[in-house]
Amino acid sequence: MNVLLIDSDPLFVEGVRNFLSSQLGHTCRFCNDIGAAMLSLKEHVPDVIISEMMMPGLDSFDLIDFLKEQNYDGRIIILSVEEDTEARIKALEYGADEVLAKPLALELLAIILHKMSVSLQASRELEILRKDFEGSLERRLVSIKKELAELQQEYREELGISGMGVYSESMRQITRLCLRLHQDRDLPVLISGETGTGKELIARLIHFGEDNIKLPFISLNCSAIPATLFESELFGYERGAFTGSNREGKIGKLEMANGGTLLLDEIGDLPLDMQPKLLRVIQEREMYRVGGTKRIPLDIRFLFATHHDLHRSVRENRFRSDLFYRISTVYIKIPALRERKEEIIPLAQLFLKQISAKKHQALKFLTNETSRLLREYSWPGNIRELQGAMERAYLISDDTEISPEYFSFLLPNSPLNYDSLVKRQLFLEFPVQEFDLRSATASIIRKALSLHNNNKSKTARYLGISLNRLKRYLQS
Repeated sequence: MNVLLIDSDPLFVEGVRNFLSSQLGHTCRFCNDIGAAMLSLKEHVPDVIISEMMMPGLDSFDLIDFLKEQNYDGRIIILSVEEDTEARIKALEYGADEVLAKPLALELLAIILHKMSVSLQASRELEILRKDFEGSLERRLVSIKKELAELQQEYREELGISGMGVYSESMRQITRLCLRLHQDRDLPVLISGETGTGKELIARLIHFGEDNIKLPFISLNCSAIPATLFESELFGYERGAFTGSNREGKIGKLEMANGGTLLLDEIGDLPLDMQPKLLRVIQEREMYRVGGTKRIPLDIRFLFATHHDLHRSVRENRFRSDLFYRISTVYIKIPALRERKEEIIPLAQLFLKQISAKKHQALKFLTNETSRLLREYSWPGNIRELQGAMERAYLISDDTEISPEYFSFLLPNSPLNYDSLVKRQLFLEFPVQEFDLRSATASIIRKALSLHNNNKSKTARYLGISLNRLKRYLQS
């Protein structure tokens, strides 16, 4: 170590200096007073400073103040006369690491210097690691901020107000068409596609565009309204229009959407007797409430969505042809997710980002094996099923990377697959008084382990939990 010795006694300095250099192998420099030491410290910073407490002019307390200003990270040993107990306590409180009595016991000094050497090396290595970590963290944060900015720019370019990811050429074409339709409120649009493909998201993109407009967007699911209530739900009614009606009357979805957009979802389930009434509204752009005589002009963008084959419905006389041709002025067919497999992994990662942001938790990623599994799956529930799978996997996974075991429920033979589950029902007898859930869980895990010859990895996959969670169950 490098040692700076500060003392006004030349004989004492010479003796200690020789001991430190020849006996302990330290590099030792010396100064006769505090002022000279302060000048020296500006050029050479030692590991340890050994200073006499009271000296002519500046004393060791002035030295400690100076070292604090310089953010000195070495060790300070103060030398004091043995009888001056109060001064020794004051020096320790002021910031000295050790206070030794004069005459100095060199063996004790050697032991203290060795301990200081070990401590100083450890603290400096820790500081280097801390700075490396902080530097690495800062660089990573800068990188993440840059990535987020790039992602946000990509999302602004690729996403409508709906927040739907667009990662295939077919969906990019649909997105561009939606943005063009956003500029023309007079054209009715029919959106078709399987359940879960995002028909309402496309409708919202047509309505909101890239402007984030504040006009109303009203959605009505035709399959969710009883046929007897559909007319009043759509048109509203006047006071006393029928028995059991609201005393003050009620406005319908058409009036709610006036000035904005009305989406009639599952239009294929619209009752036959309502179809000519809706056709008239679309053509005339006006309506009357049930039981009312006042004409209400309408300024509505009409959007329609269905998972049915309306051509077939027309042929089977379940849907009026004149209404079909009117609502399909513009027709958008959303391909199933299995027909645009290139979107599966980007959408999955997008959902994971959204989930982590919503929960304010760490971002998770898919392993290569998981990505391969997701791409090979047919996704009969389309994007809605994919989103649900991501939410489930995010919830049960303990690791940053999500491995295939968290998607075992997608496999045909998985115990969490519905078709397989009905064949493997689990029956438990519940006592009347109390039920020991911990014991029941332990019993289930023991039986699962026995079923798989105590193979923990296979058991974890069988139970649909992570290996780490299984180990915690076994340790509890």
